[in-house]
Amino acid sequence: MRSSLGSTISPLFFVGVLFVSWYAGLRPGLLAAILSAAACDLIFAQELGHALVGADDLLRLAIFMIGAVFVSSVTLARHQAEAATLEAEKQLTITLKSIGDA
Repeated sequence: MRSSLGSTISPLFFVGVLFVSWYAGLRPGLLAAILSAAACDLIFAQELGHALVGADDLLRLAIFMIGAVFVSSVTLARHQAEAATLEAEKQLTITLKSIGDA
């Protein structure tokens, strides 16, 4: 008999995915989420080789993946905003120096 994934995906996996998403970005965060979901299914499956999931498990996995995608997307947007801010600061510095030279 196969046990369900419980009430939620392991919080340890979710925290791991959050850290990977926050520091590494979108693609590594998604990879970590996929590997975590697969690991949770394998860990909580009692029968060897039995990896089928029920409707409740699919819902929990979908919510887990949506959370990982959200965190990864927010992190990607933050990195892009920081890069745009640095570029704007460089342009402003160049403009102010050129005004001072004139």
